[in-house]
Amino acid sequence: MDEPAVWGGIWLAAAAVLGVGEMLTAGTFWLMPFAVAAVPAAIVSFVGAPVAVGWLVFLAVSVAAFLGLRPLAARLDIDVPTIPGIGSNRLIGHEAVVTVAIPAGSDGTGRVRIGGEIWNAMSRDDIALPEGTDVEVVEVRGTRVVVHPTPDSELGRYL
Repeated sequence: MDEPAVWGGIWLAAAAVLGVGEMLTAGTFWLMPFAVAAVPAAIVSFVGAPVAVGWLVFLAVSVAAFLGLRPLAARLDIDVPTIPGIGSNRLIGHEAVVTVAIPAGSDGTGRVRIGGEIWNAMSRDDIALPEGTDVEVVEVRGTRVVVHPTPDSELGRYL
């Protein structure tokens, strides 16, 4: 197992597996330094360097690649601000009509029609909202909108 050519193949396989693993894990950059470092380790192994040299190259390049990618990873990890009017946030403030009653409680999910679109909805105040209730969208959480009865609706007069 001290054959440099064998280790060259192992390093190339490691680079491939780690590179694919990085592509399958969105935006983390945790495997990329190791995938990058496995390539020079494979090169020195194929040249005939001892196994220990391959490991030293792998460790040194891993540290350098990790330190080099941290600023990029930090920049990409910045939370995207919630900009009103962009994407699903365009729905905030729009009026909707409950088409499938929203049961009381924090897990209660129903449906609302906003313009021509049907959205899964939940109540902001965890109150039951019967079908036909006029509501206003106050928040978007993933694929659900959070709604509250409009002031002129039957329920809105009591809240």
